[in-house]
Amino acid sequence: MHLASAEAAPDDDAMSEFQSLAGKLLVAMPGIGDPRFEHAVILICAHQADHAMGLRLDRPAPGVTLRTVLQKLEMEGAELATDQAVLMGGPVDRERGFVLHTSDWTAPDASLPVGEGLAITATREALAAMTDDETRPERSVLVLATPAGARGGSRTS
Repeated sequence: MHLASAEAAPDDDAMSEFQSLAGKLLVAMPGIGDPRFEHAVILICAHQADHAMGLRLDRPAPGVTLRTVLQKLEMEGAELATDQAVLMGGPVDRERGFVLHTSDWTAPDASLPVGEGLAITATREALAAMTDDETRPERSVLVLATPAGARGGSRTS
C-alpha cells in the first residue's frame, strides 16, 4: 500500500510560498457567524507572514465628521473641512486614526503605500492636507481606530 511520496509535488512549493494580500479587499461572507465582521469590507494595508493590518471601510462613525474631528483636535483649517463621514475600523488598541488616500499626496517617511495608487498616513499633516485645496489628495477618508471591546472589537489586527 502506497500512502504518499516523500517528494513534494511541483505545485506544493508554489502553494506554500507566502503571498501578501496588501492592497486587497477582504469581504465577509454572508453568515460569517461573528457579529464583529458581519458585512465587513477590510482593506489589507500591511501583510507579512507573521502579521497583518487592515482598515475596515464599511462602517461610518455615527455623528462623526471630518470637521468635528479637526475641531476637537483644534487644528487650523478645521472650519474648511467638509462634513465628510469618518469611518470606524482601524487597528484595535490604538488611540489614533489613519488617513486612507490616493498616492498623489504622500508624507515622506510617514506614508505607507497600500497597493497601486493608495497609501495610508497617520499624521496631523495628512489631516491638514484633507482641507487644503492646493495639497489635498484626489480622494481621502479618515478611518478611526476601534478601541478593543467597542462594538465587539477584536484584539487581532
